[in-house]
Amino acid sequence: MASNDESIIICSPKSTKSVSNASYSSKSIENLLKNKKNEYKVVDNSNKRLTAACWTTFGFPVRVTNENQSERIPGFVSCKHCFETFRYLDGSITSMNEHHCPKTLSKGQQSLEDSIHSLPRRSHIIEMQLKNKKENIKKLCAQWVSSSMRPFQIVSDQGFRKIIEECLNIGM
Repeated sequence: MASNDESIIICSPKSTKSVSNASYSSKSIENLLKNKKNEYKVVDNSNKRLTAACWTTFGFPVRVTNENQSERIPGFVSCKHCFETFRYLDGSITSMNEHHCPKTLSKGQQSLEDSIHSLPRRSHIIEMQLKNKKENIKKLCAQWVSSSMRPFQIVSDQGFRKIIEECLNIGM
């Protein structure tokens, strides 16, 4: 099961130059990947049976040894982009699937700024609400004119129309 809050102690008796007893947590691995890039990295999952889409973003954290070989840190997976690290036990990929990497963009999105500017000005719901407000204002004006004994021409006055338009724009 993938989670990110427990530590694992690594014992490596067969490697003479590796750290024989190392204690890792998700946060410590994340920090090592970010701050010691020459010593730690994320490698692709080479198991061909694991074909879930999350494996394009995730890999296994490894410690690079002096012989230019790497030693996998078992029990963890890390994002290749932001290095967020999760516990990985029993093949569970739930945490990996729920991960939304802040370093990657959705398809066609160039930046957050581009995303904001590409949004439509008004949604269909807002347009319908505005239409209903306009209809309600027409009814209220008709009631006002008829109950106050005002001439109907008062609602066609330019000043009155500008006031009403501004009310609609600010959502009154």
